[in-house]
Amino acid sequence: GYGSTFFHILPWMEQANLYKSTLGGGGGWAGGPGTYSCWSDPYSIYATVKSYQCPSDPTNSPKGASGAGNWGSTGYCYNYEVFAVRDGGWSHGKLMTIQANPRSNCSDWNAGQWSGQAIPLVMPAGFTDGTSNTILFAERYSQPNPDNPWAVDWGGNTWWEWAPKFAADFTGPRSKFLTTPPKRFCTDPANDVWACHLGGLRNVCSVAAVSPHTGGMNVALGDGSVRFLNANMNSVTWWNACVPNDGGLSGNDW
Repeated sequence: GYGSTFFHILPWMEQANLYKSTLGGGGGWAGGPGTYSCWSDPYSIYATVKSYQCPSDPTNSPKGASGAGNWGSTGYCYNYEVFAVRDGGWSHGKLMTIQANPRSNCSDWNAGQWSGQAIPLVMPAGFTDGTSNTILFAERYSQPNPDNPWAVDWGGNTWWEWAPKFAADFTGPRSKFLTTPPKRFCTDPANDVWACHLGGLRNVCSVAAVSPHTGGMNVALGDGSVRFLNANMNSVTWWNACVPNDGGLSGNDW
């Protein structure tokens, strides 16, 4: 298939009809015949999924179409350390390349097990740190730049393609989630971070996990549970919970 993790779990989100409608609708660059593609006709990119919306997200439109061009968006994001995509050369191996930029943060920090190829994880064997210690999904503003959605890659946190991921373009302990950052913080160039895959400086709220809750952030774990992470959590504890098999220990604040 061709699409994000959120696209491919549609059948398990009571959206099987939407998913089935995308079969064979994408162009050759987006899957072609026989492929479930987010770029289908009728365009699934305009579809909104209620369960992908966070009621507390201040940037979400009433209909869940906060993306540029009224594209469907989401208030959540998936962990790239678990759900690595394989498109355009993006893989875990690429994260191991430190780009020549003084603001670069492009590495898996201490996760030396990654090679030059993406390593698919198998549940639960691939989660050697434990499924209850690994984050699968987190929160993010559906629109990091409400005043100019086109200034953000993929027009915002659009659910159907490559936008809604964290621990990908911004990695390591300093990529710890943000809590209730105001619009002016997100759009201030002084807060931009170097994007590992995309290259160049990007709006931090478009590549980090971002919570609309003042006290912390909701996350879904590999064992199926939901946990509320305290905003004061240590950044090392955060990153250990992002990488499923680096041997990092959970801190007392986990």
